[in-house]
Amino acid sequence: MVTDANGRLLCAAKGSGKTDFSDRDWYTEIIKKPRFVVGRYIVGRILGQSVLPASYPIADSENKVQRVVMTAIDVAWLDQLLRETRLPEGAVVSMLDTEGTVLAQQPGGAESIGKPHRLP
Repeated sequence: MVTDANGRLLCAAKGSGKTDFSDRDWYTEIIKKPRFVVGRYIVGRILGQSVLPASYPIADSENKVQRVVMTAIDVAWLDQLLRETRLPEGAVVSMLDTEGTVLAQQPGGAESIGKPHRLP
């Protein structure tokens, strides 16, 4: 999807409307410092799915953000990838966001997604 410089939705592969993303961390971080940003675990506003946002600014010649391109990585897909991976006996794999929220985990799976990781 693409937002304008104020975080308002311009276009998306799915969904439409007057959705505002100006409060999302993937947007606010790009406005502060234009660069590639991977956000934290969220439930997306358009489809209501658990996602990990990744975004990139489109800036003008003065490095002022004009648009933001964001893709939402489906957390269920990440979990499916881990379930299909053969792990050595006794191994545990956890994928966490920057806040320590579980994105995918094996063993443990779906019941852990979106919850804080309990580090040993």
